[in-house]
Amino acid sequence: MHPRGRGFRQNPRSADDVITELNELLSYVQFYRDRSSVEALHKILIGFFHATEITEAKRLLIERFTDEIADCALKTVRRQSSVRSAHDAEAEDIIRIMELLDNQDDLKKVRFAATNLDRLPKYGPEELNVCSVMDKQVCLENKVDALSKQMNDIQGSDISAIAATRHDEQFAVMTTKIQEQLDLFTAACAQITDSLRSSNSGSSTAVNDTAASVDRSRNVIITGVEESREMNVWRDTVARILMITAGRDVRIEDAFRLGRFNNQRSRPILVKLASVWDRRLILSGSHKLNSEVQFSRRVYVNADEPLEVRRKHTLDRLRNRAQSRGQTVSVSNDGVLSVDGNEYFCLKRGFVNRHSMVDTNHNG
Repeated sequence: MHPRGRGFRQNPRSADDVITELNELLSYVQFYRDRSSVEALHKILIGFFHATEITEAKRLLIERFTDEIADCALKTVRRQSSVRSAHDAEAEDIIRIMELLDNQDDLKKVRFAATNLDRLPKYGPEELNVCSVMDKQVCLENKVDALSKQMNDIQGSDISAIAATRHDEQFAVMTTKIQEQLDLFTAACAQITDSLRSSNSGSSTAVNDTAASVDRSRNVIITGVEESREMNVWRDTVARILMITAGRDVRIEDAFRLGRFNNQRSRPILVKLASVWDRRLILSGSHKLNSEVQFSRRVYVNADEPLEVRRKHTLDRLRNRAQSRGQTVSVSNDGVLSVDGNEYFCLKRGFVNRHSMVDTNHNG
């Protein structure tokens, strides 16, 4: 067993081998950072993990990437303030540092793993509301069960044994009252436990509805924006695209790339806007990009939709494009698109083979 928080290599052969670090929080962030918004991930970190766990995770991250983030201001030790807590700021620092490392292509050097599954949230960031409540209910239920068992043990042995050694009337009255209170407490524990279990049973049916109820009303997806190591470069491009499509400056609450960094292709960008009205303006004016040489037929703005919906649209678009080129196209019953006999796209897994078609620009 490796000490928690210490890195190790499996069959090290060269300096390029991936190092594995044991830390539950960083493992969770590394997995979900490109699958959710920064806001939702940040809420998970400060809501689930202890302040000491967040501090330790940031320390480990900085220690592991000392040279790569030597000039990064996010390394600063955070202090408590009247505006926000130290661990709140540190949680955001962790997410931003990982984003910086990914943009520098350094994050792939380390794989963060978890050994204590109890310290991993049992849900994704976008499922925070329902599932976090269920987690707390399960925890409370276990504590009530344990407390109830302790009361039963006391009720069944200790009081009876003590009462047997005393024969005065006053003590007998006192033990009777204690017994009555324990009976009431035990009954209350049983009632709370039944209530929690009933609530969990009813809530479990709502978990699948949570992902579907994610608020996408202010989100757009931009594809075709070139990758850049400098975050400000592509963010400036996003701001210009939105200004062209909306006809004016719009306020952006958050913007982040979807997927792992790959210099062979550009990742889609999810943009969270300040208002639904801005989103409507941008989508209705997306055709204006065709009048700009820099963006024409290369950059596209679409509505943010659930992954399964986006993949369905992508499959339909790719099928139509291949058919228009005269290629042989087929779609299997389980949603696998084949082009000229080669599997190319799958509704469950996304792109399978990017080389069977020429144009790989997509938003799925």
